[in-house]
Amino acid sequence: MSTANDAWAASMERVAAPLREQVPNVLRQAILDFELQPGQRLVERELTDRLQVSRTTIRESLRELTAEGLVQVIPQRGAVVATISREDAADLYDARIAIECLLVTRFIERANEQQVEALRAATVRFRGATEAGRSTREVLAVKDEFYDELIKGARSPVLANLLGSLHARVSVLRATSMSQPGRALKAVEEIETITEAIARRDAKAAVKVCTTHIKNAAKASMQDGSGVHADHNGHRPPA
Repeated sequence: MSTANDAWAASMERVAAPLREQVPNVLRQAILDFELQPGQRLVERELTDRLQVSRTTIRESLRELTAEGLVQVIPQRGAVVATISREDAADLYDARIAIECLLVTRFIERANEQQVEALRAATVRFRGATEAGRSTREVLAVKDEFYDELIKGARSPVLANLLGSLHARVSVLRATSMSQPGRALKAVEEIETITEAIARRDAKAAVKVCTTHIKNAAKASMQDGSGVHADHNGHRPPA
């Protein structure tokens, strides 16, 4: 880790928000940007020096990130950036397929035309951010606007909570997937196809493309093994 006078502390100085919100946000983005690598120890003293905050604030932030699945607490080692086994990654993506396909179905059943247009607009913004060459973090943030509109039109608090929890758990995998060469533009094309199927109220086609989209994301996220470690039987993902 670098000295206290670095970009993390500087970014906090620019934000008018309580430290209890800023610190987990800074650490979360450092994990998603791979400044903090999977498996890396998160030493309280080093983090307090770097961010110029109390140990209590660091501990609260690490607890929050542990609840999100971004940090793990390992006996004899303490807090580390979470790693995901190949088996767990496969289960998480299968869960995404189930939840997102159901969300798409509910949107088609319940959304009005104004909400369909809002979904289209979010899809256009996603393409714009991708073609502009914005960072992976920024592209994912814009893509999340598509999911926000999908959730609004589906009108299901249950699915919204499930998807929010799941996306937090796979956030590192999503960042890994989107950073693979060519994946972001391919994802844009898939989201556009999903949106057009939704606009036609074609649930079967929308679910099919949604499934393909998530399977392609899963394949890309495990392409180089970033954040994905040996499975429960000790097998590593293929190179």
